[in-house]
Amino acid sequence: MKQQGQEQYDATLAVNERGKIPDTLRHLNYKYLTIAIFKHNRSLTYTFVGVCAIIKNIFHFKSIRMSLRKLRNTDRIQNIQSNTPKPVIGSWKKYWCDQSGELWPETCRFRGCGDNADGSAHVIVNYDEDFEYIIPICDDHREISEIFSVNSGTLAVRIDKEEIITELVENLVEKYGKLHLKGGMRVQNIQGTNVCHPRGRKRGTWKKFWLRHSDSEWPSLCRVRHCMEQAEGGAHVRMKKKCGVFIVPMCGKHNNAQNQDWYSVEEHTIAVRVDEEDTSGPVGPCYL
Repeated sequence: MKQQGQEQYDATLAVNERGKIPDTLRHLNYKYLTIAIFKHNRSLTYTFVGVCAIIKNIFHFKSIRMSLRKLRNTDRIQNIQSNTPKPVIGSWKKYWCDQSGELWPETCRFRGCGDNADGSAHVIVNYDEDFEYIIPICDDHREISEIFSVNSGTLAVRIDKEEIITELVENLVEKYGKLHLKGGMRVQNIQGTNVCHPRGRKRGTWKKFWLRHSDSEWPSLCRVRHCMEQAEGGAHVRMKKKCGVFIVPMCGKHNNAQNQDWYSVEEHTIAVRVDEEDTSGPVGPCYL
């Protein structure tokens, strides 16, 4: 308990410095650092990019993408104690199914085991500590410390730590009203938003709403990737894996609720969340 208290105290001091990212941040506990940042700085002076840079320094992330690995029964598998936080989708079982595109297997993948695959194991393969994987396994074999083998054809899902941390930070940022979207992230127009009007401001526009809450200048061009038209107004959009209605600057062509295509956005696009107190319109098209 003393060690946890000291880590939380160190994280708060580091965040309060508000300058460059100090080397001391690299040893701090992820949970305490994140809490310290958002308690201290609710106006989000630390941008999304800045927060991600801090967290990446803590975990010494490698710039790799998640991939599947089909294991052989000759591969050497070892359970590890992982410090990777649980993904936004809720469980490592859901993460494995989502990333692999497969149904969760009924039986444990430990070689020769016929028990139910009750949970997931964090493992390394062939002593390579650079990559961490998830495999379906029973509770008994998830706890063993010895090297073991699995049934041939077992799918191991590589954990993309950078992506998981990014999504966790995005969820925290959502509570404070705006998101800094990565280039290529996809958005979709919401139908029925013609009844959505900014609350409490006569002749207010969603462009003005975006300007008030984004703390940024209005972009000259539409935020849809490769579009060179002027950004004329704020479009009501939804995003995959995100709950809520958001305003994104778009041109007249792309700000069209009848078009239900998913658009990829440019890098550094800012999306501002619309909450119930922000609009006079109904729940559903105007806010969630």
